[in-house]
Amino acid sequence: MQTTTLSRRTRAVAVAAAAVLLLAGCTVATPEAESAPEPTDTGAAATATATPAPSDDDTTQADGAESDETDGAANDASTYPEAAPAPYSAPYSAPYAAPYTAPYAVPGEASGDTGAGTATGGGGTSSGSSSGSGSSSGSGGSGATGGSDSDSDVDPELAISHDDSVYLNSSVGTLTFDYESYSVGSGDSFDWQGTSWNNSDQLQFDVSATHDSSTTPATYFSTNTNQKTVHTLSSDGDEPDELHYAFCGDLNFTAFGAASTSTCFGQGEWGIDNNWWVGGSDYQTHDGEICYINPNEVGAMGASAVACINPDISSDTFAVDSGGTHSNFLSFYSFEQLTVVNTELQTALDSVVEKLNSAGVLTNAQTTAITHAIDAKVPAGVPLVLNSPSSWEFSCADSCTDTDDYSITSGQLWAGLHSTTDYDGLLWNAGLDNLAMNNMSINATAGRNASSDVADWFTGEIASGAMIGAGTQNGTASPSELNFAVCGDLTPQGGSFNNDPITTCIGQGHNADDFDANNWWIGGPSWQATTPVALDKIIDAIPNTFVRDFLEVIADDTEARILIDVDRLTALITLSGNAVTGDAVDGAVFVVGLG
Repeated sequence: MQTTTLSRRTRAVAVAAAAVLLLAGCTVATPEAESAPEPTDTGAAATATATPAPSDDDTTQADGAESDETDGAANDASTYPEAAPAPYSAPYSAPYAAPYTAPYAVPGEASGDTGAGTATGGGGTSSGSSSGSGSSSGSGGSGATGGSDSDSDVDPELAISHDDSVYLNSSVGTLTFDYESYSVGSGDSFDWQGTSWNNSDQLQFDVSATHDSSTTPATYFSTNTNQKTVHTLSSDGDEPDELHYAFCGDLNFTAFGAASTSTCFGQGEWGIDNNWWVGGSDYQTHDGEICYINPNEVGAMGASAVACINPDISSDTFAVDSGGTHSNFLSFYSFEQLTVVNTELQTALDSVVEKLNSAGVLTNAQTTAITHAIDAKVPAGVPLVLNSPSSWEFSCADSCTDTDDYSITSGQLWAGLHSTTDYDGLLWNAGLDNLAMNNMSINATAGRNASSDVADWFTGEIASGAMIGAGTQNGTASPSELNFAVCGDLTPQGGSFNNDPITTCIGQGHNADDFDANNWWIGGPSWQATTPVALDKIIDAIPNTFVRDFLEVIADDTEARILIDVDRLTALITLSGNAVTGDAVDGAVFVVGLG
């Protein structure tokens, strides 16, 4: 038989009617299926008194019950017979006999006693008194089980702490994390468990926390990330509306010195799954990822710190990579410091100039200008001991990150440039390392995508000066597209003459016939071009026997290109050729001179 909750007025009428019938000695008919046997003690039935109806403060509305008066059978006093068949015995009769009246259950049949419970809602936990109804409530049950307030729908699962992990899969070296703070909703819990480094490429973060969505940790996360965020699974926007919790600390990139940045993580939910957010105010957004770039922190072989975070294939994993940047090397090879007597040096230089003129590399005007410069810098009178520069270094302010100093194709990352002596290029390993030469290379950390805009910028910076290519096709005079370009100072290190830098620009292109080779261009406002010539025609002009022997190996179909700075008695020499030699000669510039 279904029990329906009665309003106070209906219940009072029913109880009064039952009392009148009992006092009058009347017998109330019950439905045939549930008729009670004749009472064995009619006197007890006649003397029973009805319990008054509960007051307003004691009434708890069951889930789904209507608060207004009900009609039909619910108003019929016969719904509650005064006697009950076995197994009910005095003083209890089925289902609501004195001293218990609807909707209170008979003790032992249901355990919904009134008790204080907690109702967990979005944003926090609130405590209050709530009555549980039905056998699922128990004494002191949760407000989600009974009661007429909005907490009746709260999932008790939200009060349970879960062991959660989020992962960073790194291709940029070892990562560490210095935990600092967290945020959860009111009454929720969070316990930082720590991190672990797995399989040499994964940083794991472990926490134990409740999963109650709240705006409080979402606000904390957004404040600390400034919309520089990414997240797993599908979601719109750069900021979460709600999160279970969020925590922040310093993410350290140990492969790049002291490279570190504040990074925050937050767990939210998407559909039936949990998703994760990560971000930080010092990151920059790039092509669906966030990137930390620090040109002041340098890794192996002069690489600038670049670490980009993007969602991986699972809901709790992110990938950390270089954001499409590469280490781009250009090596400046020069002879080790030479100590010579000026009269001997003058004779040697004059001989080299004459041979280059005879080979058609130098024009007559250039030959004359260089001869005058030699006479001015290297007088033929009293013998003097002269030192050549020990090496040459290319650099610019702030690691070449000032936007006036570089150009890169739109959508590509630029992380600056550094010098290094640790890079061994193909030419170096092929034999130059056995010679008395210096290897000073630059490493430009940048993306690669060619555009005419960069080539136009490079050409504009050269102005009325000249440029030459390294690893380009024979006969190519200027680039049509470049990946990036940068202008700085080429400075002699040491030597007997002044060390003023020479303004020089470099740019990287691509050899269309050799997909493994990126070619380079170099030039500047003060550099003068000479006539390109087949390498085998000028080998005899090189005074160093070992260098001559080395160049003869790659001389076939290789073109030598030379830039000169007459006032500094310095020359830049590059090699160009077909695709067979392209991979060997790109990224190399020979610097010869007094500086």
